[in-house]
Amino acid sequence: MSNEVIERKLGTIENLPTLPIVLRQVQKVMDNPHSNMNQIAAVVAKDQALASKTIRLVNSAYYGLRTRIPSICQAIVILGLNTLYNLMLGLSVIKTFDTTRLLGFDPQKFWEHCFGTALLSKKLAEKIGYSDPEECFIAGLLHDIGRLVLQQFLNNEFEQVLLKSESDKKSLLLAEREVIGFDHSQVGMWLAEKWSLPEMLKVVMRYHHEPRILPGEFKRYSQVLSIIAYANYLCGIASIGNSGDNNYQEPVLPDLKLPPESICRKLTEEVKVEIVSVIAQWTQN
Repeated sequence: MSNEVIERKLGTIENLPTLPIVLRQVQKVMDNPHSNMNQIAAVVAKDQALASKTIRLVNSAYYGLRTRIPSICQAIVILGLNTLYNLMLGLSVIKTFDTTRLLGFDPQKFWEHCFGTALLSKKLAEKIGYSDPEECFIAGLLHDIGRLVLQQFLNNEFEQVLLKSESDKKSLLLAEREVIGFDHSQVGMWLAEKWSLPEMLKVVMRYHHEPRILPGEFKRYSQVLSIIAYANYLCGIASIGNSGDNNYQEPVLPDLKLPPESICRKLTEEVKVEIVSVIAQWTQN
């Protein structure tokens, strides 16, 4: 399915979600090898509300830092620029979408599933020694964003998708393709391109249900993709939140050496205990 088809269906929507301008400005400064920390902090400070939320989250129990971080500059020093950008991106996306409830789709449960996938992705990444567990967290948090686009802007068709998935006992992915003509993973990549998100996030949004068909040009993301795909599956079968899909199939992950099943179960139970607190820290106004 080409992006042109999705563009014809969704591209004319006037109130399609957009991200704060400051995020693109931060990304532009990050891409400039001559930029320094003070310049980046000055760009972040242009959006005081987002900067304040970011600092609050940095100082929350989620990171468990021993000393309080008072400024964006210090946050960059402690966490790194990529992690700071990911925090800002996650905070921005969470407040971007409507929370209308549809038959069979509960936005609160949806976000529980996304946060569960994010937390479990981070834990799996730490367990297998992946280089950037925080990268896995943000990828897990945003992996299903395409589903929110369908829920919010194609709500009549999406209700039909939910009904078809339930009646035919098939995954939402297949039901979306049959009813709408494309699925949430394709919409996720389309939106990520509109938002100029990092390539890794685009790949995770597009292939988290189908890591086995990852094109060769994206093979460098196969490990992070496999982590998110498996965390998504584990959260689904453990009923951590609900993305709207009740028909999960274990993904084929040839590029991921998984921890023992007992460890995966233990990590999943940890997520169940921690998730309420983490959601509260991320969504506090």
